Amino acid sequence: MIMSILHRTLTLSSIGLLSFLLTGCSSCDDRAIQMGEHGNLRFYYEPADLVTKFNRPIATGSELTLYVQDSNKNAVQKILNVQSEQPDILSATPNSRAHNAILLNGQREGTTKISVQAQTARANLEDRIAFDVLDTREISLQHACTSGANAAYLVRAPAQLNLTRKSQGRVLVGQSRSCDILVEPADIQPSTHCDEAHFHLPAFDSFGSVRLTAQRNNARGGKDQLGVQIVDRQIIDFLPLEEILREDRTTEITLFAETMTEPYWPVCHNFVMDVVIETPRICLGANGSDERAFTVSSADNNTFSLKGLRRGECFFSIIFPEINPDEIWEFSLPVER
Repeated sequence: MIMSILHRTLTLSSIGLLSFLLTGCSSCDDRAIQMGEHGNLRFYYEPADLVTKFNRPIATGSELTLYVQDSNKNAVQKILNVQSEQPDILSATPNSRAHNAILLNGQREGTTKISVQAQTARANLEDRIAFDVLDTREISLQHACTSGANAAYLVRAPAQLNLTRKSQGRVLVGQSRSCDILVEPADIQPSTHCDEAHFHLPAFDSFGSVRLTAQRNNARGGKDQLGVQIVDRQIIDFLPLEEILREDRTTEITLFAETMTEPYWPVCHNFVMDVVIETPRICLGANGSDERAFTVSSADNNTFSLKGLRRGECFFSIIFPEINPDEIWEFSLPVER
């Protein structure tokens, strides 16, 4: 079945910024950072896989947004000039969307350096930094919630699958719309993109199937081929819970979703959950003695914690707003000594 695509506008140059807004925090730094050769300027990018190792190769055909700071970690006021020693290997241009950023594009395999002149609060400074560019020789493509070949994703929600691109044993970085992944139906392909961690599919407004085939071998010598099943939210079910709560202890609970009709595909989606404890004398949420109701965000990966208070049966109910805000799901777990 051919599906129509919900229109979503996301330029490659904004992917890194969006990733930072979703995952960044005031007390952590998930950037890959490197001082320039002369110690005048500081360079960083925002990897989607949150790996902070800087000197990873850029994939041929991919774009990387590189930000520039002075040595005191202040954003430069303006990129005055940027040049690549070998633009046929790596092109470099100021980013029109950010005054302190440069767009790097991997053109062909090789190693080169870029030279940057930037205006800072105290002076105009120059520095340079080296980059490798490598062709993708190995691709690992996997569903986020299963190692199986098929998984379900919700209609009207963007989908992302785990993706790693390598060459000579090194993980490649950069965002691209040409990710060496064949997408069928073919009319979906222009709406996809990839980065260091994921292959992204757009939101679909109807049900159907998409087939993804890696155009490079994986580490085992074969090509990964996956089926993406776009399904109705009303056919989602949750597997029975098998955890046991303990008195005066906190236990992590993870809900696993699957379709309620054969072939029972696992559902790769992180749900928002509104949880209400129905037996507060037996159990509570983990973050406070009076936490009878709490919300689990999509960033929590379908996982939350419960604290057992005394022996008995812990009953709790959950509303999944993305499935049906008026439907209540009931769960229970035993609390033992």
